Amino acid sequence: MKIYLLLFITLLLVCISCKSIKVREIPILDATQPFSGKIEKIHITQYTYPLEGVLQDTLKETGTILFDKNNKIIEHSEQDEYNNTELILDPKNRYFKSVITKNKNSNIFRSDFTYDKNGNILKFSSYKNDKLVHSNESKYDSKGNIIEKSSSDYAESGKVRNRLDKWSYNYKLNYYIVQSNDNTNAGNQLYVKRSFDKNGFITKEEIVNNKEEVVGTRISYDYDEKGNLMKKCLLGKDETPYDITLYKNILDEKGNIVVREKYWNNKLIEKIYNKIIYR
Repeated sequence: MKIYLLLFITLLLVCISCKSIKVREIPILDATQPFSGKIEKIHITQYTYPLEGVLQDTLKETGTILFDKNNKIIEHSEQDEYNNTELILDPKNRYFKSVITKNKNSNIFRSDFTYDKNGNILKFSSYKNDKLVHSNESKYDSKGNIIEKSSSDYAESGKVRNRLDKWSYNYKLNYYIVQSNDNTNAGNQLYVKRSFDKNGFITKEEIVNNKEEVVGTRISYDYDEKGNLMKKCLLGKDETPYDITLYKNILDEKGNIVVREKYWNNKLIEKIYNKIIYR
């Protein structure tokens, strides 16, 4: 799950105000509406259930988020049976500047973020026991949408894998294409095409060639009117959906999500409880 990542993406998108379309992050994990109302704290508990035939136990993860009187986050932590994670906030802008995870094997993982004045991530660095393992830098267009990301992965052997991703947007037809190149790439160049709606939510993802012809995986995303991801599935050549992931929400009287369930092919695989304490 990584609660902090889901909330981080939501908060970052909500805080940016732009008249043009601000394209949202790809809902790899999830996408949900922001919390509203005067909130003092939220206790989050998530259960991840094993799939049929998979030898694993149910995983329980918990998190706590504290807010000030202006609904700004002042503290955020999460735990599971293997890890303890703390999010460090910049007191000036309330963005997460660092995420630190300590596990039972005495490893310490740290992620650092640097932003521009609009809250877009300019630089991201990830460390394992203070050794750099990944870094990337991003550039944005006038609408605040990413147009370039240069990344480097550092192996323990000293080998470095460099990658450059470039985004090209068609704002009239509401889609963009990502072209990726790295120093291990070989063979034909493939591209990813993502379509988005008027609110900037990704609705379809396709592997295409340089003529924008579909040549690989196709994924569809559906949302409700509040921007909650409600369905994700793969699409066959005839648009027939398969490997379907569905979500169900239970709301409180203020309209906030207090229970969210995730189903894969009609089997419950994840359940999140948000215990919201209002002021």
